[in-house]
Amino acid sequence: MTCALRQSPHGGLRWAFHPLRRVHPCPRCVHPKFLPFLIGLALSASTFAADSDRFALPIAVKTLTNGLTVVVSEDHSAPVVGISVVYKVGMRSEPKNRTGFAHLFEHLMFEGTPSAPEGTFDKVITGGGGRNNGSTRPDFTNYIEIAPVSALEPILWLEADRMTTLDFNEKTLKNQQDVVKEEIRVNVKNQPYGGFMWIDISQQAFSKWENNHDGYGSFVDLESAKIDDVRAFHRDYYGPNNAVLALAGDVTPEQGFALAERYFGKIAKRDTPKRPEVDEPLNTAERRITQSDPLAQVPPSRLATRSPNAVALTKRRSQCWPTCSPVAMPRACTRVW
Repeated sequence: MTCALRQSPHGGLRWAFHPLRRVHPCPRCVHPKFLPFLIGLALSASTFAADSDRFALPIAVKTLTNGLTVVVSEDHSAPVVGISVVYKVGMRSEPKNRTGFAHLFEHLMFEGTPSAPEGTFDKVITGGGGRNNGSTRPDFTNYIEIAPVSALEPILWLEADRMTTLDFNEKTLKNQQDVVKEEIRVNVKNQPYGGFMWIDISQQAFSKWENNHDGYGSFVDLESAKIDDVRAFHRDYYGPNNAVLALAGDVTPEQGFALAERYFGKIAKRDTPKRPEVDEPLNTAERRITQSDPLAQVPPSRLATRSPNAVALTKRRSQCWPTCSPVAMPRACTRVW
């Protein structure tokens, strides 16, 4: 069996094994009359590979006078559009006696406004052939929609409407507190291994509360949330100057910027609290945790190391693939082998 070190399509090197096949050890084994052809072929292949590896994504960015950042990526390959509104607030910014509040608030954003009552948001988007979702991360919360481009303006109206205000009422809050608690029961408490892979290990890896607390929240903290907490969170963190609107699809930058100005331009900017300090030194000693789980059938294990920050981590992607827990990103990550 012979083996050769080859360049992979992604730029790395890999061993290729060829059983019972003769290989030429060097160019001298090739007839001289074929050398110009082979050299030209090799150069052409290299040029083609370099061109095919290039990926250009058109990006246009504009900031409105109220501080809203608008990003447009034009792509007319299909008559669809993706909309994303990202607010620069996540689990790290929630109050210490309100664990899980950022995620709870994400749920409340789908519960209607005075102008678009509960159910309107989903009805308009799905009725137009689209779908929507949202997620809460350590440093941001995002709301996304994918729909035919014909539904772009109604969706932008809905997003601007809930950026302006929400329907703050006790009934909606109680309903979503129960929904989030049930989500925790399904995804953590009644699941084998629960949050071991993404909650518990981060609590061991970090020391600061902002980095190591459970972003899902405790039932006590969730039940303690009041309407005034919801109103203050929306006022402080859900203003246009703390948000990014991104449009990708069958829309030009000129159209996207004009629509953003039309629907979001009149929303006033708001004062935003200072971001929490989340930096902390790397661990100097091993930290170990062992848990019992009556639902688990086999014992799992996880080995993780701290990384100083995401920028340094991306420079070492060739060494190992990072697995970042929700609480760990983006300032520090765990890595698994």
